[in-house]
Amino acid sequence: MYGKNALQTVRDDPYLLARTIYGIGFRTADTIAEKLAIPRNSIQRARAAVVYLLERMADDGHVYAPFEYLEGQFEQALEMDTELAARAVEELKQSGEVVAEPAGEHTAVYLKRLYDSEINVTTKIRQLTKGRPIGRNVVERATAAAERANQITLSSNSGARCGPHCRARSR
Repeated sequence: MYGKNALQTVRDDPYLLARTIYGIGFRTADTIAEKLAIPRNSIQRARAAVVYLLERMADDGHVYAPFEYLEGQFEQALEMDTELAARAVEELKQSGEVVAEPAGEHTAVYLKRLYDSEINVTTKIRQLTKGRPIGRNVVERATAAAERANQITLSSNSGARCGPHCRARSR
């Protein structure tokens, strides 16, 4: 997969294994990194940790993680400097792996694929309802029914791409 420079590639960033090879997760890559004497507070580990935490939350049904949650996990669960969380998120944003945007009083950090899915769902809903008059009462009743039936909480984050009821989070 990595060609003739595979050994050097893995030595430089063993966390790449977790992102590119099915079955190798963050914990396995972390063990390899430790054996290669890569510091626990390396930026490679920080980037991999952000993706790992977001994937874990997605497995639990969450679309995004508040940045403050990531910081807390860096400190408590991963024993890393919390300043690395911001740097890792910024680098992952630059590479296109995550999206971070304001959401109320915090910053929501998404895996890019989940962010794109939310935007696509919002677009489809808009297309389906285009030209149909839907009053605020109908929207509020439908939102309340969806929350009860699916045990979800729809946030009130209103971005440029969607209306006030487009961000769903699992309870």
